[in-house]
Amino acid sequence: MKLPSQFTMNKLVLFSVFVVQVFSVMDPKDITPALKQLMIDIHVECGVISGATDEQIDAVRHGDFNIGIEMKRYIGCMWLHSGVMNGSRHANTDFLISLEPPKLKGKFHKYLVECVEELNRSTEPDYLQKLVNAEICYYNKDPEHFMFP
Repeated sequence: MKLPSQFTMNKLVLFSVFVVQVFSVMDPKDITPALKQLMIDIHVECGVISGATDEQIDAVRHGDFNIGIEMKRYIGCMWLHSGVMNGSRHANTDFLISLEPPKLKGKFHKYLVECVEELNRSTEPDYLQKLVNAEICYYNKDPEHFMFP
């Protein structure tokens, strides 16, 4: 039997820790498998692109939006690569409904649609800040059930 490499073992440990952290606000069983996978993919991709640390990400999960450029890049990456918005920067409502956790039925997609609309009305000149403001909007809709990859 071939043992996994140290790299593979490290990835497995990091993945396990990540799953526990991502779902610290909501119980993992309350999140659809598609949403879980999307959150994992975003965390990995946007973490590499942005340089954001797990500590910075965890702070945002708990509502601390006093952030630097790394977290702005992470949030920007998340909004642009998640599928929340289509190419015209409008909410991808059907996609959001397909990800909707049963516990947030009728709310999850509504919150995100409202925040995308707010983003599109914003006169903020810095697009990354617009995306951060959209994330703050989403957090403020329901902090108790806030999900952040």
